[in-house]
Amino acid sequence: VGRARPEHSPGMLGAGSSDRDVLVIGPERTEWVRTPAVPVGSVNYAFDLKLQPSGELAGWLTLTADGTYGAYERHRYTRLEPQDLRTQMSQLARGFFPAAEVVDATRVESNRGQPISIKAYFTVPGVAASADHKLSLSFPSSSSLFPGIGDSPDRQTTYYMVRDTIS
Repeated sequence: VGRARPEHSPGMLGAGSSDRDVLVIGPERTEWVRTPAVPVGSVNYAFDLKLQPSGELAGWLTLTADGTYGAYERHRYTRLEPQDLRTQMSQLARGFFPAAEVVDATRVESNRGQPISIKAYFTVPGVAASADHKLSLSFPSSSSLFPGIGDSPDRQTTYYMVRDTIS
């Protein structure tokens, strides 16, 4: 089995190494074994938003991740300078609300192996109300939550997917 990724805790199998046949070479013998099927963890996007009378939407987006996902997100976000963290969180927020502007972003400190949380305060400009003074607000969803494997029946390469669930 290859060397662990730097963002993983010791002994953690990455998603690509889980539930796979691997060749183990030892001092006494060499054998094929199957790695255990390891859950990849979870990613949670929590919104605490308020709709202003002007139609502006404002509030917090909290990203919390654990397991392999947590290791990936920790590696992705912990080394960023504050401005770069805001930029990354802006991209994430705009996946849910295209006009979102992140005003502030912060990391909630945690130790390796524990869930990681990143919070971003953002605003979405107001939309014009209809003649009957009703505002239309779409349910937040992001295309990044679903794999884009294309629609072509002919592939030149394999497409690897991690066993995952969305709940």
